Amino acid sequence: MSVPGPTPLQSFLGGIGLALPVHILLYHNNSTFGISGFINGAARGNLEDILSVLGLISGGILVGAIEGQKPTLSVAPPLPLMLSGLLIGVGSKVCPE
Repeated sequence: MSVPGPTPLQSFLGGIGLALPVHILLYHNNSTFGISGFINGAARGNLEDILSVLGLISGGILVGAIEGQKPTLSVAPPLPLMLSGLLIGVGSKVCPE
């Protein structure tokens, strides 16, 4: 069974779906769009960041429900996965904004 690639409509909607919140956040709040920043703000109790994280999660669930595909899990060694997540998290907080 082959997996179909993205269609032009999906690509267009994905581009709009990413560009629109980036520009709105920058224009209205003078902040940038970044998942690690959202999670950091949500952990500190910022309501806007909590809603952003929930929106990202619910958007993924909605697209999965529309497409009718269930998530697949692959087996990977846990130590490299945890180390890579830790490095990404530390790197996003160490780098200046």
